[in-house]
Amino acid sequence: MDLTTLREYIKVHRISLEQDKDKLDYVNEHHFYKVKEAEISEEAMDSMVRTECEGRLDMLVELYKLTYDLSFAINDRTKSNE
Repeated sequence: MDLTTLREYIKVHRISLEQDKDKLDYVNEHHFYKVKEAEISEEAMDSMVRTECEGRLDMLVELYKLTYDLSFAINDRTKSNE
């Protein structure tokens, strides 16, 4: 193989490697965005679950408060009827 042929061979392979690098950069960037989207989606789901749990907890607190108030009202009414 003469020097000119070797230079052409190296030039072609260099171009091929640069194209492969560009493809890898694109794939890595695309994968990065997909991972970020998944993380954001997961965070949103966690937030929705937390909001749902907080709503249920608030409902249980209100229910407990109502039964507590009702208990005292019944007790007061029983005492006043005696």
